Amino acid sequence: MQSTRPIPQLVEPDWGRFYFWLKGRFQI
Repeated sequence: MQSTRPIPQLVEPDWGRFYFWLKGRFQI
């Protein structure tokens, strides 16, 4: 997992999924 920003203290198990989903949506 390559994160350019510091991971927030409230990290949820679905954070990776949400992150990738957002990336995919914004990359379109």
